[in-house]
Amino acid sequence: MSLVNSLIKLYTSFVYRKFISQLKRPKDTQLGVLKDIIRLTEGSRYREKFSKVNDLKSFQSILPIVEYEDLKDISLTTFSPLFYEKTSGSSGKKKEIPYTRELLKSFTNMFSIWVHDILSYGPLLRGKKIYFSISPQFDNESIKIKADSGYVLGPLSWVLNYYSLVPLKIKNVSDTNSFFHIVSLFFIASNDLEIISIWSPTFLISILAHIKENSEQLIADLECRSYFYKGKRFKLPKMRSQKSSLLKEREIDFQKLFPSLKLISCWTSGQSKFQLGQIRKYFPDVRIQGKGLLATEAPITLPIINSKNYMPMLGECFFEFVDAFGKVYLLDEIKEGQEYSIIISQKSGLLRYKIGDNIHVGNKFYETPSIDFIGRSDNVSDLVGEKLNEKFCEDILNELNISGYNAIIPVNTGAIDEKPHYVILCSSEVDIVKLEKKFNESHHYHNAIKLNQLQSFKCISHHKMENYVNAYYVEQKGMILGDIKHRLLLKHETDGSLISWINKQIYL
Repeated sequence: MSLVNSLIKLYTSFVYRKFISQLKRPKDTQLGVLKDIIRLTEGSRYREKFSKVNDLKSFQSILPIVEYEDLKDISLTTFSPLFYEKTSGSSGKKKEIPYTRELLKSFTNMFSIWVHDILSYGPLLRGKKIYFSISPQFDNESIKIKADSGYVLGPLSWVLNYYSLVPLKIKNVSDTNSFFHIVSLFFIASNDLEIISIWSPTFLISILAHIKENSEQLIADLECRSYFYKGKRFKLPKMRSQKSSLLKEREIDFQKLFPSLKLISCWTSGQSKFQLGQIRKYFPDVRIQGKGLLATEAPITLPIINSKNYMPMLGECFFEFVDAFGKVYLLDEIKEGQEYSIIISQKSGLLRYKIGDNIHVGNKFYETPSIDFIGRSDNVSDLVGEKLNEKFCEDILNELNISGYNAIIPVNTGAIDEKPHYVILCSSEVDIVKLEKKFNESHHYHNAIKLNQLQSFKCISHHKMENYVNAYYVEQKGMILGDIKHRLLLKHETDGSLISWINKQIYL
Protein backbone atom coordinates (compact mmCIF):
# COMPACT_ATOMS: atom_id res chain seq x y z
CA MET A 1 0.00 0.00 0.00
CA SER A 2 1.30 3.46 -0.93
CA LEU A 3 2.08 6.12 1.65
CA VAL A 4 -0.86 8.22 0.39
CA ASN A 5 -3.26 5.31 0.79
CA SER A 6 -1.97 4.73 4.31
CA LEU A 7 -2.60 8.38 5.19
CA ILE A 8 -6.11 8.27 3.69
CA LYS A 9 -6.86 5.09 5.62
CA LEU A 10 -5.69 6.74 8.84
CA TYR A 11 -7.73 9.89 8.10
CA THR A 12 -10.94 7.90 7.50
CA SER A 13 -10.48 5.44 10.35
CA PHE A 14 -12.43 7.47 12.95
CA VAL A 15 -15.58 7.70 10.79
CA TYR A 16 -15.32 4.01 9.92
CA ARG A 17 -14.93 2.88 13.55
CA LYS A 18 -17.87 5.06 14.54
CA PHE A 19 -19.99 3.48 11.80
CA ILE A 20 -19.12 -0.05 12.96
CA SER A 21 -20.05 0.95 16.50
CA GLN A 22 -23.41 2.23 15.23
CA LEU A 23 -24.10 -1.08 13.48
CA LYS A 24 -23.83 -2.75 16.90
CA ARG A 25 -26.60 -0.59 18.39
CA PRO A 26 -29.04 0.37 15.61
CA LYS A 27 -31.98 1.38 17.82
CA ASP A 28 -29.98 3.83 19.95
CA THR A 29 -28.22 5.21 16.87
CA GLN A 30 -31.49 5.84 15.04
CA LEU A 31 -33.06 7.61 18.01
CA GLY A 32 -29.97 9.81 18.26
CA VAL A 33 -30.16 10.68 14.56
CA LEU A 34 -33.85 11.52 14.88
CA LYS A 35 -33.04 13.88 17.75
CA ASP A 36 -30.40 15.62 15.59
CA ILE A 37 -32.78 15.92 12.64
CA ILE A 38 -35.55 17.45 14.78
CA ARG A 39 -33.03 19.98 16.12
CA LEU A 40 -31.68 20.86 12.67
CA THR A 41 -35.14 21.46 11.19
CA GLU A 42 -36.56 23.32 14.19
CA GLY A 43 -37.81 26.73 13.11
CA SER A 44 -38.25 25.89 9.42
CA ARG A 45 -41.53 26.88 7.79
CA TYR A 46 -42.31 23.18 7.39
CA ARG A 47 -41.96 22.56 11.12
CA GLU A 48 -43.93 25.65 12.17
CA LYS A 49 -47.11 23.63 11.73
CA PHE A 50 -45.75 20.85 13.89
CA SER A 51 -44.06 22.65 16.76
CA LYS A 52 -44.93 19.88 19.23
CA VAL A 53 -42.65 17.35 17.55
CA ASN A 54 -39.93 16.43 20.05
CA ASP A 55 -39.61 12.63 20.15
CA LEU A 56 -40.33 9.48 18.13
CA LYS A 57 -43.96 9.20 19.21
CA SER A 58 -44.86 12.79 18.33
CA PHE A 59 -42.73 12.61 15.17
CA GLN A 60 -44.75 9.69 13.80
CA SER A 61 -48.15 10.81 15.04
CA ILE A 62 -47.96 14.48 13.99
CA LEU A 63 -45.85 14.49 10.82
CA PRO A 64 -47.41 12.90 7.72
CA ILE A 65 -45.55 10.74 5.20
CA VAL A 66 -44.95 13.03 2.23
CA GLU A 67 -43.76 13.14 -1.37
CA TYR A 68 -41.89 15.93 -3.11
CA GLU A 69 -45.03 17.54 -4.49
CA ASP A 70 -46.24 18.07 -0.91
CA LEU A 71 -43.11 20.09 -0.06
CA LYS A 72 -41.95 21.92 -3.18
CA ASP A 73 -43.23 25.33 -2.03
CA ILE A 74 -42.10 24.97 1.59
CA SER A 75 -38.83 26.01 3.18
CA LEU A 76 -37.51 22.71 4.53
CA THR A 77 -34.52 23.80 6.55
CA THR A 78 -33.67 26.44 9.15
CA PHE A 79 -30.31 27.04 7.49
CA SER A 80 -29.72 28.59 4.08
CA PRO A 81 -28.91 25.79 1.63
CA LEU A 82 -25.46 25.91 0.04
CA PHE A 83 -27.17 25.05 -3.25
CA TYR A 84 -30.00 23.00 -4.72
CA GLU A 85 -29.27 19.75 -6.52
CA LYS A 86 -31.47 18.53 -9.35
CA THR A 87 -33.08 15.11 -9.53
CA SER A 88 -35.65 13.87 -12.00
CA GLY A 89 -37.62 12.21 -9.21
CA SER A 90 -40.29 9.56 -9.60
CA SER A 91 -42.48 11.84 -11.69
CA GLY A 92 -39.79 12.32 -14.32
CA LYS A 93 -40.00 16.06 -13.68
CA LYS A 94 -37.27 18.20 -12.21
CA LYS A 95 -36.99 18.51 -8.45
CA GLU A 96 -34.64 20.69 -6.46
CA ILE A 97 -33.25 19.18 -3.26
CA PRO A 98 -31.75 21.68 -0.77
CA TYR A 99 -28.17 20.84 0.19
CA THR A 100 -27.01 22.12 3.56
CA ARG A 101 -23.56 21.59 5.03
CA GLU A 102 -25.02 18.89 7.29
CA LEU A 103 -26.27 16.90 4.30
CA LEU A 104 -22.90 17.20 2.56
CA LYS A 105 -21.30 15.92 5.76
CA SER A 106 -23.57 12.86 5.47
CA PHE A 107 -22.30 12.18 1.94
CA THR A 108 -18.72 12.81 3.05
CA ASN A 109 -19.08 10.32 5.90
CA MET A 110 -20.51 7.73 3.53
CA PHE A 111 -17.58 8.21 1.16
CA SER A 112 -15.07 8.03 4.02
CA ILE A 113 -16.55 4.72 5.18
CA TRP A 114 -16.46 3.31 1.66
CA VAL A 115 -12.85 4.39 1.09
CA HIS A 116 -11.67 2.95 4.41
CA ASP A 117 -13.49 -0.34 3.76
CA ILE A 118 -11.94 -0.68 0.29
CA LEU A 119 -8.43 0.10 1.56
CA SER A 120 -8.83 -2.35 4.45
CA TYR A 121 -10.61 -5.29 2.82
CA GLY A 122 -10.67 -4.69 -0.94
CA PRO A 123 -8.13 -5.33 -3.71
CA LEU A 124 -4.59 -4.09 -3.12
CA LEU A 125 -4.51 -0.49 -4.33
CA ARG A 126 -1.34 1.49 -4.97
CA GLY A 127 -2.64 5.07 -5.01
CA LYS A 128 -2.99 5.47 -8.76
CA LYS A 129 -5.59 7.24 -10.91
CA ILE A 130 -9.36 7.17 -10.36
CA TYR A 131 -12.09 7.87 -12.88
CA PHE A 132 -15.11 9.42 -11.15
CA SER A 133 -18.26 9.90 -13.16
CA ILE A 134 -18.50 13.45 -14.42
CA SER A 135 -21.74 14.71 -15.97
CA PRO A 136 -21.32 16.90 -19.06
CA GLN A 137 -23.41 20.05 -19.16
CA PHE A 138 -25.92 19.32 -21.93
CA ASP A 139 -28.12 22.28 -21.07
CA ASN A 140 -27.70 25.77 -19.68
CA GLU A 141 -29.27 25.08 -16.31
CA SER A 142 -27.11 25.27 -13.22
CA ILE A 143 -26.28 21.86 -11.84
CA LYS A 144 -23.93 22.22 -8.92
CA ILE A 145 -22.42 18.74 -8.57
CA LYS A 146 -20.69 17.32 -11.62
CA ALA A 147 -18.70 14.42 -10.16
CA ASP A 148 -18.75 11.97 -7.29
CA SER A 149 -16.04 14.03 -5.61
CA GLY A 150 -18.39 17.02 -5.52
CA TYR A 151 -20.32 15.37 -2.68
CA VAL A 152 -17.23 15.27 -0.47
CA LEU A 153 -16.05 17.97 1.92
CA GLY A 154 -12.60 18.57 3.40
CA PRO A 155 -9.23 17.01 2.57
CA LEU A 156 -10.78 13.97 0.90
CA SER A 157 -12.24 16.21 -1.81
CA TRP A 158 -8.75 17.54 -2.61
CA VAL A 159 -7.29 14.03 -2.66
CA LEU A 160 -10.01 12.79 -5.02
CA ASN A 161 -9.53 15.68 -7.43
CA TYR A 162 -5.75 15.21 -7.32
CA TYR A 163 -6.05 11.55 -8.32
CA SER A 164 -8.83 12.12 -10.85
CA LEU A 165 -7.99 10.67 -14.25
CA VAL A 166 -9.92 13.29 -16.24
CA PRO A 167 -9.71 17.03 -15.49
CA LEU A 168 -12.94 18.53 -14.13
CA LYS A 169 -13.10 21.04 -17.01
CA ILE A 170 -14.54 18.21 -19.13
CA LYS A 171 -17.90 19.05 -17.55
CA ASN A 172 -18.04 22.01 -19.95
CA VAL A 173 -17.91 19.74 -23.01
CA SER A 174 -21.51 19.79 -24.20
CA ASP A 175 -21.11 17.71 -27.36
CA THR A 176 -21.72 14.01 -26.69
CA ASN A 177 -19.21 12.61 -29.15
CA SER A 178 -16.48 15.02 -28.01
CA PHE A 179 -17.19 14.14 -24.38
CA PHE A 180 -16.76 10.42 -24.97
CA HIS A 181 -13.74 11.04 -27.19
CA ILE A 182 -11.88 13.02 -24.52
CA VAL A 183 -12.74 10.49 -21.78
CA SER A 184 -11.55 7.68 -24.08
CA LEU A 185 -8.27 9.49 -24.74
CA PHE A 186 -7.51 9.70 -21.03
CA PHE A 187 -8.57 6.09 -20.46
CA ILE A 188 -6.21 4.84 -23.15
CA ALA A 189 -3.28 7.14 -22.43
CA SER A 190 -3.22 6.39 -18.73
CA ASN A 191 -0.99 3.57 -17.56
CA ASP A 192 -2.26 3.69 -13.99
CA LEU A 193 -6.07 3.79 -14.05
CA GLU A 194 -6.92 1.85 -10.89
CA ILE A 195 -10.59 2.59 -10.03
CA ILE A 196 -13.60 3.38 -12.21
CA SER A 197 -16.54 4.85 -10.27
CA ILE A 198 -19.67 5.37 -12.38
CA TRP A 199 -23.44 5.10 -11.95
CA SER A 200 -25.01 2.88 -14.60
CA PRO A 201 -22.77 0.21 -16.17
CA THR A 202 -24.12 1.36 -19.55
CA PHE A 203 -22.00 4.51 -19.13
CA LEU A 204 -18.81 2.44 -19.14
CA ILE A 205 -20.13 0.29 -21.99
CA SER A 206 -20.65 3.48 -24.02
CA ILE A 207 -17.03 4.53 -23.39
CA LEU A 208 -15.72 1.14 -24.49
CA ALA A 209 -17.95 1.21 -27.57
CA HIS A 210 -16.52 4.64 -28.51
CA ILE A 211 -12.99 3.27 -28.19
CA LYS A 212 -13.79 0.30 -30.45
CA GLU A 213 -15.52 2.42 -33.09
CA ASN A 214 -12.93 5.24 -33.16
CA SER A 215 -9.64 3.46 -32.48
CA GLU A 216 -7.75 4.90 -35.47
CA GLN A 217 -8.68 8.51 -34.68
CA LEU A 218 -7.88 7.97 -31.00
CA ILE A 219 -4.39 6.71 -31.90
CA ALA A 220 -3.79 9.76 -34.11
CA ASP A 221 -4.97 12.18 -31.39
CA LEU A 222 -2.88 10.49 -28.71
CA GLU A 223 0.26 10.82 -30.79
CA CYS A 224 -0.29 14.61 -30.73
CA ARG A 225 -0.37 14.55 -26.88
CA SER A 226 -3.09 17.24 -26.93
CA TYR A 227 -6.76 17.52 -27.78
CA PHE A 228 -8.55 20.84 -28.33
CA TYR A 229 -12.24 21.49 -27.76
CA LYS A 230 -13.55 25.01 -28.42
CA GLY A 231 -10.15 26.50 -27.64
CA LYS A 232 -9.62 24.50 -24.44
CA ARG A 233 -6.57 22.24 -24.43
CA PHE A 234 -6.62 18.81 -22.85
CA LYS A 235 -3.02 17.75 -22.29
CA LEU A 236 -2.68 13.96 -22.62
CA PRO A 237 -0.19 11.56 -21.04
CA LYS A 238 2.19 9.74 -23.35
CA MET A 239 0.71 6.48 -24.63
CA ARG A 240 2.82 3.33 -24.48
CA SER A 241 3.54 1.84 -27.90
CA GLN A 242 1.93 -1.54 -27.10
CA LYS A 243 -1.42 0.18 -26.52
CA SER A 244 -1.45 1.31 -30.14
CA SER A 245 -1.10 -2.33 -31.15
CA LEU A 246 -3.95 -3.35 -28.82
CA LEU A 247 -6.24 -0.73 -30.36
CA LYS A 248 -5.59 -2.09 -33.85
CA GLU A 249 -6.77 -5.57 -32.94
CA ARG A 250 -10.17 -6.71 -34.21
CA GLU A 251 -11.30 -7.50 -30.66
CA ILE A 252 -9.72 -5.09 -28.20
CA ASP A 253 -8.53 -6.68 -24.96
CA PHE A 254 -9.64 -4.01 -22.49
CA GLN A 255 -8.11 -5.89 -19.60
CA LYS A 256 -4.69 -5.39 -21.21
CA LEU A 257 -5.52 -1.85 -22.31
CA PHE A 258 -6.10 -0.88 -18.66
CA PRO A 259 -3.58 -3.14 -16.89
CA SER A 260 -3.75 -1.40 -13.48
CA LEU A 261 -7.55 -1.48 -13.16
CA LYS A 262 -8.56 -3.17 -9.89
CA LEU A 263 -12.10 -2.00 -9.08
CA ILE A 264 -15.26 -0.94 -10.92
CA SER A 265 -17.92 0.66 -8.72
CA CYS A 266 -21.37 0.91 -10.34
CA TRP A 267 -25.03 0.07 -9.91
CA THR A 268 -25.56 -3.69 -9.83
CA SER A 269 -29.16 -3.89 -8.58
CA GLY A 270 -32.49 -3.46 -10.37
CA GLN A 271 -32.22 -3.09 -14.16
CA SER A 272 -28.45 -2.53 -14.03
CA LYS A 273 -27.76 -6.21 -13.40
CA PHE A 274 -28.52 -6.95 -17.06
CA GLN A 275 -25.39 -5.06 -18.20
CA LEU A 276 -23.02 -6.67 -15.70
CA GLY A 277 -22.38 -9.64 -18.00
CA GLN A 278 -20.89 -7.31 -20.59
CA ILE A 279 -18.70 -5.59 -18.00
CA ARG A 280 -17.43 -8.94 -16.72
CA LYS A 281 -16.72 -10.08 -20.26
CA TYR A 282 -14.48 -7.06 -20.83
CA PHE A 283 -12.85 -7.18 -17.36
CA PRO A 284 -12.84 -10.78 -16.09
CA ASP A 285 -10.15 -10.11 -13.45
CA VAL A 286 -11.50 -6.81 -12.07
CA ARG A 287 -13.65 -6.64 -8.94
CA ILE A 288 -17.10 -5.16 -9.59
CA GLN A 289 -18.74 -3.63 -6.53
CA GLY A 290 -22.32 -2.39 -6.31
CA LYS A 291 -23.02 1.23 -5.38
CA GLY A 292 -25.74 0.47 -2.90
CA LEU A 293 -28.70 2.81 -2.70
CA LEU A 294 -27.50 6.38 -3.14
CA ALA A 295 -30.12 9.00 -3.97
CA THR A 296 -29.82 12.71 -4.64
CA GLU A 297 -31.93 13.17 -1.51
CA ALA A 298 -29.59 11.27 0.84
CA PRO A 299 -26.97 8.54 1.21
CA ILE A 300 -29.07 5.49 2.10
CA THR A 301 -26.91 2.35 1.88
CA LEU A 302 -23.33 1.49 0.96
CA PRO A 303 -21.45 -1.76 0.30
CA ILE A 304 -19.47 -3.16 3.22
CA ILE A 305 -17.18 -5.96 2.09
CA ASN A 306 -17.31 -8.14 5.21
CA SER A 307 -21.10 -7.93 5.37
CA LYS A 308 -21.33 -9.19 1.77
CA ASN A 309 -24.24 -6.82 1.35
CA TYR A 310 -25.34 -3.19 1.64
CA MET A 311 -25.63 -1.55 5.03
CA PRO A 312 -27.85 1.44 5.88
CA MET A 313 -26.30 4.79 6.71
CA LEU A 314 -28.03 4.63 10.08
CA GLY A 315 -25.98 7.47 11.55
CA GLU A 316 -27.06 9.94 8.84
CA CYS A 317 -30.71 9.12 8.02
CA PHE A 318 -33.69 8.12 10.13
CA PHE A 319 -35.36 5.17 8.43
CA GLU A 320 -38.92 3.94 8.43
CA PHE A 321 -40.18 0.99 6.41
CA VAL A 322 -43.69 0.34 5.14
CA ASP A 323 -44.93 -3.18 4.36
CA ALA A 324 -47.55 -4.20 1.78
CA PHE A 325 -50.34 -3.58 4.32
CA GLY A 326 -49.20 -0.04 5.17
CA LYS A 327 -47.74 -0.87 8.58
CA VAL A 328 -44.69 1.20 9.52
CA TYR A 329 -41.55 -0.37 11.05
CA LEU A 330 -38.28 1.00 12.39
CA LEU A 331 -34.85 -0.23 11.31
CA ASP A 332 -34.46 -2.63 14.25
CA GLU A 333 -37.94 -4.09 13.60
CA ILE A 334 -37.73 -5.18 9.95
CA LYS A 335 -37.43 -8.91 9.23
CA GLU A 336 -34.93 -10.78 7.09
CA GLY A 337 -36.39 -11.96 3.79
CA GLN A 338 -39.18 -9.35 3.77
CA GLU A 339 -39.73 -6.46 1.35
CA TYR A 340 -40.59 -2.89 2.30
CA SER A 341 -40.76 0.59 0.82
CA ILE A 342 -38.45 3.18 2.40
CA ILE A 343 -39.34 6.41 4.17
CA ILE A 344 -36.37 8.64 5.03
CA SER A 345 -35.75 11.68 7.17
CA GLN A 346 -32.45 13.46 6.56
CA LYS A 347 -30.45 16.41 7.84
CA SER A 348 -31.36 18.86 5.08
CA GLY A 349 -35.04 19.03 5.99
CA LEU A 350 -36.80 16.15 4.25
CA LEU A 351 -38.93 14.55 6.98
CA ARG A 352 -40.84 11.29 6.55
CA TYR A 353 -40.12 11.49 2.84
CA LYS A 354 -41.35 8.72 0.55
CA ILE A 355 -38.35 8.17 -1.66
CA GLY A 356 -40.13 5.64 -3.88
CA ASP A 357 -37.76 2.67 -3.53
CA ASN A 358 -38.47 -0.90 -2.50
CA ILE A 359 -35.89 -2.92 -0.59
CA HIS A 360 -35.28 -6.52 0.43
CA VAL A 361 -33.95 -7.22 3.92
CA GLY A 362 -30.90 -9.47 4.04
CA ASN A 363 -28.64 -10.89 6.73
CA LYS A 364 -27.62 -8.90 9.79
CA PHE A 365 -24.11 -7.51 10.10
CA TYR A 366 -23.45 -7.08 13.80
CA GLU A 367 -26.97 -6.10 14.96
CA THR A 368 -28.13 -4.20 11.85
CA PRO A 369 -30.04 -5.74 8.93
CA SER A 370 -28.57 -5.34 5.46
CA ILE A 371 -30.72 -3.75 2.77
CA ASP A 372 -30.76 -4.36 -0.97
CA PHE A 373 -32.55 -2.21 -3.54
CA ILE A 374 -35.02 -4.22 -5.66
CA GLY A 375 -36.92 -1.54 -7.59
CA ARG A 376 -39.20 1.44 -7.50
CA SER A 377 -42.35 1.28 -5.36
CA ASP A 378 -44.48 3.27 -7.79
CA ASN A 379 -44.96 2.49 -11.47
CA VAL A 380 -41.60 3.83 -12.55
CA SER A 381 -39.27 2.49 -15.22
CA ASP A 382 -35.59 2.96 -14.49
CA LEU A 383 -33.36 1.23 -17.05
CA VAL A 384 -30.25 3.40 -16.67
CA GLY A 385 -31.28 6.06 -14.15
CA GLU A 386 -33.93 7.90 -16.21
CA LYS A 387 -36.83 7.19 -13.76
CA LEU A 388 -39.90 7.58 -15.98
CA ASN A 389 -43.18 7.59 -14.10
CA GLU A 390 -46.46 6.39 -15.63
CA LYS A 391 -48.16 9.73 -14.86
CA PHE A 392 -45.36 11.60 -16.64
CA CYS A 393 -45.85 9.36 -19.70
CA GLU A 394 -49.62 9.85 -19.57
CA ASP A 395 -49.28 13.64 -19.41
CA ILE A 396 -47.08 13.62 -22.52
CA LEU A 397 -49.55 11.55 -24.54
CA ASN A 398 -52.38 13.84 -23.47
CA GLU A 399 -50.39 16.94 -24.38
CA LEU A 400 -49.67 15.52 -27.86
CA ASN A 401 -53.30 14.40 -28.27
CA ILE A 402 -52.25 10.79 -28.79
CA SER A 403 -55.44 8.79 -28.36
CA GLY A 404 -56.50 5.19 -28.86
CA TYR A 405 -54.67 2.25 -27.32
CA ASN A 406 -51.10 2.95 -26.17
CA ALA A 407 -48.55 1.05 -24.11
CA ILE A 408 -44.96 2.10 -23.38
CA ILE A 409 -42.44 -0.71 -23.00
CA PRO A 410 -38.92 -0.34 -21.54
CA VAL A 411 -36.65 -2.82 -23.34
CA ASN A 412 -33.37 -4.00 -21.87
CA THR A 413 -32.40 -7.41 -23.21
CA GLY A 414 -28.73 -7.15 -22.30
CA ALA A 415 -27.73 -7.86 -25.91
CA ILE A 416 -24.37 -6.33 -26.82
CA ASP A 417 -25.71 -4.91 -30.11
CA GLU A 418 -28.84 -3.35 -28.58
CA LYS A 419 -28.88 -0.51 -26.08
CA PRO A 420 -31.79 -0.12 -23.65
CA HIS A 421 -34.66 1.83 -25.16
CA TYR A 422 -38.40 2.46 -25.05
CA VAL A 423 -41.05 1.25 -27.49
CA ILE A 424 -44.57 2.65 -27.78
CA LEU A 425 -47.20 0.17 -28.93
CA CYS A 426 -50.14 2.08 -30.39
CA SER A 427 -53.33 1.58 -32.36
CA SER A 428 -52.82 4.73 -34.45
CA GLU A 429 -49.84 6.53 -35.94
CA VAL A 430 -47.62 8.52 -33.53
CA ASP A 431 -45.22 11.32 -34.42
CA ILE A 432 -42.19 9.68 -32.83
CA VAL A 433 -40.02 12.81 -33.25
CA LYS A 434 -42.43 14.93 -31.22
CA LEU A 435 -42.79 12.15 -28.64
CA GLU A 436 -39.04 11.86 -28.20
CA LYS A 437 -38.74 15.63 -27.86
CA LYS A 438 -41.29 15.68 -25.02
CA PHE A 439 -39.58 12.83 -23.16
CA ASN A 440 -36.31 14.75 -23.39
CA GLU A 441 -37.88 17.33 -21.07
CA SER A 442 -37.12 14.82 -18.31
CA HIS A 443 -33.62 15.79 -17.20
CA HIS A 444 -32.27 12.27 -16.66
CA TYR A 445 -33.90 10.81 -19.78
CA HIS A 446 -32.28 13.64 -21.75
CA ASN A 447 -28.86 12.89 -20.26
CA ALA A 448 -29.24 9.13 -20.83
CA ILE A 449 -29.93 9.77 -24.53
CA LYS A 450 -27.03 12.22 -24.81
CA LEU A 451 -24.65 9.77 -23.14
CA ASN A 452 -25.74 6.94 -25.48
CA GLN A 453 -27.07 4.93 -22.55
CA LEU A 454 -30.52 4.89 -24.15
CA GLN A 455 -31.51 4.63 -27.78
CA SER A 456 -34.32 6.87 -28.96
CA PHE A 457 -37.98 5.82 -28.82
CA LYS A 458 -39.26 3.23 -31.28
CA CYS A 459 -42.86 2.85 -32.40
CA ILE A 460 -44.91 -0.19 -33.42
CA SER A 461 -48.34 0.74 -34.74
CA HIS A 462 -51.30 -1.47 -35.67
CA HIS A 463 -55.03 -0.93 -35.47
CA LYS A 464 -55.40 -4.28 -33.61
CA MET A 465 -52.63 -3.51 -31.10
CA GLU A 466 -54.81 -3.83 -27.98
CA ASN A 467 -56.03 -7.26 -29.16
CA TYR A 468 -52.46 -8.38 -29.76
CA VAL A 469 -51.30 -7.28 -26.31
CA ASN A 470 -54.25 -8.95 -24.59
CA ALA A 471 -53.66 -12.13 -26.60
CA TYR A 472 -50.04 -12.15 -25.44
CA TYR A 473 -51.07 -12.14 -21.78
CA VAL A 474 -53.69 -14.85 -22.38
CA GLU A 475 -51.66 -17.17 -24.60
CA GLN A 476 -48.15 -16.59 -23.25
CA LYS A 477 -48.78 -15.69 -19.60
CA GLY A 478 -51.87 -17.80 -18.92
CA MET A 479 -53.95 -14.86 -17.71
CA ILE A 480 -57.74 -14.65 -17.87
CA LEU A 481 -58.85 -11.95 -20.27
CA GLY A 482 -61.14 -10.33 -17.69
CA ASP A 483 -58.26 -10.04 -15.23
CA ILE A 484 -56.01 -8.02 -17.55
CA LYS A 485 -55.79 -4.43 -16.34
CA HIS A 486 -54.45 -1.96 -18.84
CA ARG A 487 -51.38 -0.02 -17.74
CA LEU A 488 -49.75 2.60 -19.90
CA LEU A 489 -46.22 1.82 -18.64
CA LEU A 490 -45.51 -1.93 -18.77
CA LYS A 491 -42.30 -1.73 -16.77
CA HIS A 492 -41.96 -5.49 -16.22
CA GLU A 493 -41.70 -6.37 -19.93
CA THR A 494 -38.04 -5.38 -20.26
CA ASP A 495 -36.78 -8.70 -21.69
CA GLY A 496 -38.26 -7.96 -25.13
CA SER A 497 -40.59 -11.00 -25.18
CA LEU A 498 -43.75 -8.91 -25.64
CA ILE A 499 -42.19 -6.84 -28.42
CA SER A 500 -40.97 -9.96 -30.22
CA TRP A 501 -44.39 -11.61 -29.95
CA ILE A 502 -46.19 -8.49 -31.23
CA ASN A 503 -43.88 -8.27 -34.25
CA LYS A 504 -44.56 -11.89 -35.12
CA GLN A 505 -48.33 -11.30 -35.07
CA ILE A 506 -48.06 -8.22 -37.27
CA TYR A 507 -45.67 -9.65 -39.85
CA LEU A 508 -46.94 -13.22 -40.08
